[in-house]
Amino acid sequence: VNEVVATIKTEVKEETTEPSYKETLVNVEGNVISHYVDTNNNTLASDENTTGLVGDSYTTSAKEIAGYELVEVKGNQTGKYIDGTIEVTYVYYKETGDIIGDTIIKTGTTEVTEVDALFSYKVEYETTIRNYIGDAVVTIIDTLPLEIDTNKEYDLDGGVYDSTNKTITWEIEVNDINTNTNGDKEIKILKNIKLSYKDLDPTTRELTNTVVGNIKTDVTEETTEPSNHTTTVKVSGNVISHYVDTNNKVIANDEEVTGLVGNDYVTSSKEIEGYELVDINGEQTGKYIDGTIEVTYIYYKETGDIIDNEVTKIGNEEITSSNDLVNYTIKYNTNINNYIGNAVVTIVDYLPYKLDLSLSDLDGGLYNEEDSTITWEVFINNI
Repeated sequence: VNEVVATIKTEVKEETTEPSYKETLVNVEGNVISHYVDTNNNTLASDENTTGLVGDSYTTSAKEIAGYELVEVKGNQTGKYIDGTIEVTYVYYKETGDIIGDTIIKTGTTEVTEVDALFSYKVEYETTIRNYIGDAVVTIIDTLPLEIDTNKEYDLDGGVYDSTNKTITWEIEVNDINTNTNGDKEIKILKNIKLSYKDLDPTTRELTNTVVGNIKTDVTEETTEPSNHTTTVKVSGNVISHYVDTNNKVIANDEEVTGLVGNDYVTSSKEIEGYELVDINGEQTGKYIDGTIEVTYIYYKETGDIIDNEVTKIGNEEITSSNDLVNYTIKYNTNINNYIGNAVVTIVDYLPYKLDLSLSDLDGGLYNEEDSTITWEVFINNI
């Protein structure tokens, strides 16, 4: 706005005019340019250019650029236009979310000898993240060969147990990753667990676990190769053979054998002088169990006692002629105790004269003319 006045002055008087005004409109503009570049100053998106009257307010904004994370703003995002150009630069970091060297391994108990043994395991997961800003989630799944016996001691180190699928799962959040400012992010996770298995078959020879790890970021996801851990199962049983008489008196040392459950065993009797095997309690052969099998061999004492051993011969009291027929009866009686087996009875009749065999009946006996004897052998079996 301009103002003008005029004054006239004479020797006797002076006078000034009323002011006269003239308005002139001022439209001076400025501009703001927004740039979008990566950390290497490569252009990622088109510039944004706005114009406004000097002194008016301006506002700029970032852009969502796939695969990139805003890490810096150079210049004032908001302000007032000036008589000239204002530049604002948005700097982005390329998010490839590279996952490098992800590995998982499970170690622990290598051998057990009892079905209710306590198993100890260690799960170790490692990986490195590069070119990423944000959060990640690591998921570890351990697949077990059997159900966990939750009635016994167990510690899953924060894992969640699924009895249906026989798995332990861990989810670990890794927050505020910024490899732009902090460099590569190394992630190391260690889980120590203890457990006992339910219904472990003692005939099982190996138990194998399989564990895998997975990491997921906003831009990438990676799963490790499975890691297997095998535990050898060596549950043993024993078989004891006892040797006793019919009165349960020990007559020989026990024999004990040991073997893996499910394997075959064989026991055997002993030859014990003066004794005869009469019974066996238990299974002579079979398979080892998780425990003790007892087999008892029972023997009968063979003293072979002969009691009341007696032989008698009766017959004619008198003969009156050399041609008379002589009749004899021989009786043999005895009792055998404490004996199992066979016997032979031999009876020898010593005669005073030689026999006339044509007139004689020896009832199966064998005549020896030289000795004038008759001999009988009687076999008695299965005593």
